[in-house]
Amino acid sequence: MKTFKGLIDLTFREGQQSPLMFSLPKYRFGLKEKKRIAKLLLKLGVRVFEFFSPVVNEMEALDFERLRDYIKSLSFNQARLLAHCRVN
Repeated sequence: MKTFKGLIDLTFREGQQSPLMFSLPKYRFGLKEKKRIAKLLLKLGVRVFEFFSPVVNEMEALDFERLRDYIKSLSFNQARLLAHCRVN
């Protein structure tokens, strides 16, 4: 398996797209939960994360920036954060 390059984790994107996430606030990942999920995934070896589009709303943009800074503070400089976007 020398060609294996790793995983792209979609927890932050797919989880946020659940219909319940924005209709019921208790189902939305808060920043505290996102930090915990990120830390655990990093411990598992995940280094690439795809996020819900930060242009959707100000909260998502702010969470994206805070998670980026949090992951850097954990000394995971090789981690990559991707934002899901569509071009029309």
